[in-house]
Parts: sequence; C-alpha cells; structure tokens
Amino acid sequence: MLRIAFDDPHELEPMLPGIEKEYEDFYEGITPYTRKDYMDDLLRVTSGRTDPLLSSILVNNSKNTVFWMHETGGVKMEPAITVAGVKKGNMVVWPRGLVVRAVHEGVGLSRTWFATAGKLGIEIRYPAPPPS
Repeated sequence: MLRIAFDDPHELEPMLPGIEKEYEDFYEGITPYTRKDYMDDLLRVTSGRTDPLLSSILVNNSKNTVFWMHETGGVKMEPAITVAGVKKGNMVVWPRGLVVRAVHEGVGLSRTWFATAGKLGIEIRYPAPPPS
C-alpha cells in the first residue's frame, strides 16, 4: 500500500478512474489523511525518533510522488480492498491514509519500473560494485 497525505478523498480520482462504477459511493468511506495526520502517525510509530527534515520531505511529497509514479512511471493503481478496506453495507470503509496500492503490489511495481526504464532507454546494470 502507498500511504499518502490528502485533504479531500476526491484528490485520489486521477489514480482510480471510474472506481465508483465498481464500488458505489467509493469516496464516502474515505476519511481525509492530512499532512498533520501522516506526521503524527510517523512520530507515533517511531516514538518520536525520526529525522525532522527527512520526515517532512516524506510527508509533504507523498501525494505528488505517488501521482508521479502513476503518471510518469506508468504504475497502475487500484484500491487496496483485499488488504485494508472493510465493506459495510454498500460502502467500503478505509483506514486513514491506506487506500491505494500498485496493481500486483511489489511484483507489479517492479515489473512496471523495469518496463518504464526500458522504454526510456535507461540501462540497468547488475551487479554494481560497492561504493568505495
């Protein structure tokens, strides 16, 4: 799953086009996950031991990074229904910040990045020597 900060659930629409045809009232079950919420969670799970600059970069760029992965990298996204969503009546209720994932998870993510690198003519080398 890709944890991202957002103020309005409809901000996720470009990554999940037509999702309301598949899940009625999809966006109604999503609670906004603000940058403050994300930072509070990060501080909680690290017991406050996180680098302030790096955590700020992570949180403040989370949404743009995932959108870049989708738009530039060609990473297809889907709702993380089998991992996080809970169906209540006709609505899926989501844990805060945990709504989307890459299609086929890590395997799909890696496969897409390698395909994108190939299309862009980026050479991938194995093995790389250790830094000196």
